[in-house]
Amino acid sequence: QQANGAVATQMSAHSSNEDAFALAELLEKLNAPQAVTPSVGQSGWENDDLLRREDRTPNRKGTSLFTGDKNFGKLLKSARVAIIVNEDALPFIKDEPSFLGTIFLGTHAHATAQLATVILPIAAWAEYKGSFTNFEGRVQGFSRAVPPPNGVMAAWQLFNKLAAAFGSE
Repeated sequence: QQANGAVATQMSAHSSNEDAFALAELLEKLNAPQAVTPSVGQSGWENDDLLRREDRTPNRKGTSLFTGDKNFGKLLKSARVAIIVNEDALPFIKDEPSFLGTIFLGTHAHATAQLATVILPIAAWAEYKGSFTNFEGRVQGFSRAVPPPNGVMAAWQLFNKLAAAFGSE
């Protein structure tokens, strides 16, 4: 089925490159708008001598390669469904009759998870193998340190399963 702007998606900069790529592929298959990555955090923390960055997320550079630069709140105004990946990011509750709900994929419970219509648990970064792209553009791999809970998979694996359900290879 074609989404045609009815889906607003926000991707976490804590997600791996593989998660962001698989989500971008799924959204393209659904003809949905690109996901957006939230803006950088508080300023004043950056210090090049100590390699401290204003943005303390591990993969903003990597996720932004696969996401758009639109405003999530603006996308949500015309959406029927919101997909939020590992962010406490729900700007407001949609109460319009045409809004169907929010799908939250994440590792922790918080306000967005509590307001979600559907919650899909995903593995934390220490529970699967993947990569991040640092602020300099260097791809850095990480390995699984512990197994995920039974039945829980990485977000990219879940996106691949969803894409397959919609006929993608």
